[in-house]
Amino acid sequence: MGIPEYANRARLDRSVVAMQWKDRGGNYTAAVDYVREVKRRWGNGVSTLCVLYNGTGERLTYHTDNDWWGNIYLPYPHIIENGQWACFFHVKRTAAASGSMGAVVYRGKNKEGEDTDWLVAWDNPWNTLSFTNQAYAEINQAGHYDRIDWEALGRTISSAGRQYRAAWRGCVAQVQTEIDTSPLWEGMLSLE
Repeated sequence: MGIPEYANRARLDRSVVAMQWKDRGGNYTAAVDYVREVKRRWGNGVSTLCVLYNGTGERLTYHTDNDWWGNIYLPYPHIIENGQWACFFHVKRTAAASGSMGAVVYRGKNKEGEDTDWLVAWDNPWNTLSFTNQAYAEINQAGHYDRIDWEALGRTISSAGRQYRAAWRGCVAQVQTEIDTSPLWEGMLSLE
């Protein structure tokens, strides 16, 4: 459990505490600094610097991912504990003029303790004259993304906007992205 002193509290209580502590001890700043350092070492080109916070009151476990453009460079963490920031780095295709567009799904629990899938996504196009950066999120029952039409979802993501909020069965996902060729993308997962 990410916040051991609250391990025996109700899930919603653990979520509330995690959201209050999201920058305790400089955790947010450390996560952003880390992913910026990975970008610096990687070099120039379109990329997306991602930080994702788990404030759900439960452990999140990696379930699946999809790349429309580019690929993951700094891998998705397999587990994100409650009260923990995760960092990952998604980059354009090697030696190609392409963008960075991907999604990752984590499995956790909703307010009632039912398995729930949380999808977060970004679209960071290569052609910023015609297209803009997008951030997107969805929350669904466990297993929903095992049978998703990824191409249709990609079209939805491409018109989502720079900020997006999704809510489902007491769960909330809030995501946002900067305007840049290598923007910082941030996501917060919590309960309401």
